[in-house]
Amino acid sequence: NFLSGILRALGNSRDPLIAMIIAFIINTVLDVALVMGLGWGVLGAAAATVSAQLFSAIYCFVCVREIGFMKLEKKDWEWNGALFRKSFVLSLPVALMNSITALGVIFMQIAINGFGAVYIAAYSVASKIIIIFEQLDVSFGTGAGTFAGQNLGAGKPGRIREGIHQVNLLLIGVNLAIFGLMLVAGRPLIGLMVGDEPAVIEAACQCIRFLCFFLMFLGTLWIYRTSLQSMSDTFWPMLSGVLEFAARTIALLILPKLIGFYGVLSAEVSAWILAALMLVIVYRRRIRILEAECAEKGRDLSAVC
Repeated sequence: NFLSGILRALGNSRDPLIAMIIAFIINTVLDVALVMGLGWGVLGAAAATVSAQLFSAIYCFVCVREIGFMKLEKKDWEWNGALFRKSFVLSLPVALMNSITALGVIFMQIAINGFGAVYIAAYSVASKIIIIFEQLDVSFGTGAGTFAGQNLGAGKPGRIREGIHQVNLLLIGVNLAIFGLMLVAGRPLIGLMVGDEPAVIEAACQCIRFLCFFLMFLGTLWIYRTSLQSMSDTFWPMLSGVLEFAARTIALLILPKLIGFYGVLSAEVSAWILAALMLVIVYRRRIRILEAECAEKGRDLSAVC
């Protein structure tokens, strides 16, 4: 993750993608070979995962080494207290945010468990499919963050504004397509995973359609959260994680009692919407400030390359 993040920050998203694809193939082949072939069970699955991750790390390391100015020299190992403090200050809020949101997901699972085996199975199946589509939103966020960081360094906040606007348009189109796809193909796809379990299939369909309808808000959350982090503002994204956790937890205490299983799903969606709304407001304010600062310095903000 660290090495692929460096590559993406330098504008190279191709090699991390190649590493991920090859790692996926290695993981799949070793899962079959070690688990089904040699009968290693859970140990085989773990060995396959670690082997795939190791390859991915080595591949990205080689790619980074091929970048001339990224080659480490003896002087690079010297302690730099100021740089360490800056990195720590930027990184700690991100780590706290991820921990807080992960805790919220645990509470979500606890609430789902209260509805019994059918809904547990339904959410488990639906979440597997949703996670695949979420990766598109995560990718939009990663791309937007890289774009924002590069243009911040170039002193072109106007280009950041234009780029984020275009990414949001793409996000809306893609997520509408996902929702349409799940209306048509959701039930057959779930049936392939579940088999002949009508109650589970029906509950999973309800879950996946509801979440897919609101999935673009999760994409918006990722775009603005990652963009702000790439613009050296990690405090507000961390605070959005706190808001997301609070909204999800409070909603889980209230909504399931009123509207049942849809209350659990609504708690998840409400967390996305509130956190995204907060970050949009912060982002707009941040961009206005950057544009004003650059205007005072006489930089051209109108050029969109």
